Order: sequence, then structure tokens, then C-alpha cells
Amino acid sequence: MLMPGEHESRHSRSFVMGTLLIILVILFLALIVILPLVEKYAPKGEERNYGNLTRFIFPLVALLIVIQMIWYYFF
Repeated sequence: MLMPGEHESRHSRSFVMGTLLIILVILFLALIVILPLVEKYAPKGEERNYGNLTRFIFPLVALLIVIQMIWYYFF
């Protein structure tokens, strides 16, 4: 916790950003691994088309990463 008059160092901020990026990468890789397993072993019912939904996931994740980088470096 910062005391009044102290400033957050650039090193601690980059450490936090690196940690957040590592967490995001782990969650993204887990999603890539777990999603096919869930689809494979899901109960067979009516056929659902997720093509429209999945085509938006990668661009949205990329946009989120770019926004976070802009926020980190400029704000």
C-alpha cells in the first residue's frame, strides 16, 4: 500500500502487468483445451450452431488485449 506522497514505481507496475498477462494467457489456453473436451463429451441433444458465436471470440480477445495495452501505456 502506498503512503501519501509516494509514487508507484514503474517496476512494480510492469510486474503487475506481466502477472496479468500470464493469467490471461493461462485462461486463454485453458479455454482452448477445455472447450473441445466439453463439446466432445456433452450430452447429445439438439444440434446447436455456435459458428456465429465463435467467430467473434478471437477478435474480441485481441481487442481486449490491445485496449489493455493502450490503457497501461497511456493512462
